Amino acid sequence: MLPGLVRTSNIRHVHFSRNPKIIEFLHEYEYVKEFGEGVDRMYREMEAVGLPEPVYRPVEFMLHATIRNYKYVERQEGGSITPPVTTQVAAQVTTQVTTQVEESRWGDLIRFCQIPKSKKEMMEYLGLANASHFRKMYLVPLLESGKLRMTIPDKPNSRNQKYIRTS
Repeated sequence: MLPGLVRTSNIRHVHFSRNPKIIEFLHEYEYVKEFGEGVDRMYREMEAVGLPEPVYRPVEFMLHATIRNYKYVERQEGGSITPPVTTQVAAQVTTQVTTQVEESRWGDLIRFCQIPKSKKEMMEYLGLANASHFRKMYLVPLLESGKLRMTIPDKPNSRNQKYIRTS
C-alpha cells in the first residue's frame, strides 16, 4: 500500500519515505536527484508525449498501477482499436520517449564535449562524484552509441584520455 499520508488522490504532491536511510544513500550517490521525484517525473514524461495518466487500483495490501504505453486512439465503428493502428502508435511513442530520455540525460554532456574533455571534467560538469556510476550511466552508453569517442582509442586507460562528441 501507499506509505504514510500518501493516497492515490495526492500521490503527486505528498512525498513519504518508508526508509529515509535508503533514500538518503541513493541521493548521496546520485541515483536520485531529489526526494520523491519518481512519481512527479513519471507524470511529466507521460504528459510530454501525450500519454494518459496512470490508473491506480488498491487491492488488499498491494497497489496496482496501470500505465498505458500508447496514445488513446479514436475507436473504430466496431468499438475496438484496429491492431495496426495500435502497433504504429505504440512504436512512434516508444521512439519519441526513448529519444527524449536520451536527450535529457545525455544532451548537455554531449554538447559540453564539443572540445575534448577528461572524465574528471565531465563528472564536474554534471556535478557527479561517483566514478563508477558516471562510467555505467553516462560514459559507456555514450561510447557504445557512438555519440562520444576517445581521443586515444588504442589506450583507453591512458591518464591523458579525453572524450569528444562525434559529428
